[in-house]
Amino acid sequence: MESMLSRFGGIAHAALRIVSGFMFACHGAQKLFGAFGGVPGMDIPRFSLVWFAAVIEIIGGTLVVIIGLAVIFDWLTFLYRTFANFVPRV
Repeated sequence: MESMLSRFGGIAHAALRIVSGFMFACHGAQKLFGAFGGVPGMDIPRFSLVWFAAVIEIIGGTLVVIIGLAVIFDWLTFLYRTFANFVPRV
């Protein structure tokens, strides 16, 4: 028997992906650009280890957010295709 919360597993994982990806991207932007209360005068030398970390966080966080949104839209598409036959046509 399936538990009550197991049917929300897909959407919960997608929400976790979106939130964690957004946090990674914000942290990279904070390091690289001084956004979100970062140190604006902090000059990070190009191609240093911190610079690479910030770039990877921005790109990786953005990709994780895109994957999370793709999972949600796929889930919504599945629900629409499943229940579209039950909606009366006008």
